[in-house]
Amino acid sequence: MTSSAQAPVLVAEDDHDVRALVAFTLRRAGYDVVTAHDGRTAVEHLDNTQFGLAVLDVNMPGANGFAVCEHIRSQSRMPVIMLSARDSDRDIVHAFDIGADDYVTKPFNLTTLVARVKALLQRSAEALASAIGTDIERGPLSHDTPDLDPPTPIPPLDRAALEHDYAMAGGGGSECPGASPPRRGRSLSTMTKPMTATASSTTR
Repeated sequence: MTSSAQAPVLVAEDDHDVRALVAFTLRRAGYDVVTAHDGRTAVEHLDNTQFGLAVLDVNMPGANGFAVCEHIRSQSRMPVIMLSARDSDRDIVHAFDIGADDYVTKPFNLTTLVARVKALLQRSAEALASAIGTDIERGPLSHDTPDLDPPTPIPPLDRAALEHDYAMAGGGGSECPGASPPRRGRSLSTMTKPMTATASSTTR
């Protein structure tokens, strides 16, 4: 499990099933998660909560993922992962140009996504520790850098267990209150590779 003091992860995705499953998987891996169903809600969360990382779908109503990423970069250097079926070089380059740290295309593997989140959070923590150490060295007194909780390895995700827990939770039990119920006919297996839901029928 991750440290209880760790800032939450923001997952902004307008597709209910993708949003619920990503949030569910990250929570199972030990992260606190806050979800948003559109870009406007994501910005409201960002203005009121200090997050450790954001996962942003590119095509969202209200404000797209690129706009939300630019909003983040106007006030923070926290890691940002873009999530989209749009895999053109132009979109990917644009994402990095505006400050995204990673770009994941649909269909995607849940275990890989969790690994990317873990790596970016660990890198961010190390950068913060380095910055704190540099500031202390430049100060009038000599102090040790404050201890940070060591990163805890995330155990491999058990797909069968995820399928069972997700089904027991009604497919959306990890969602915020008031979220619409998941559509019938979709299971965990459709959201991991090969994950054709939403990504194959439309460009997101």
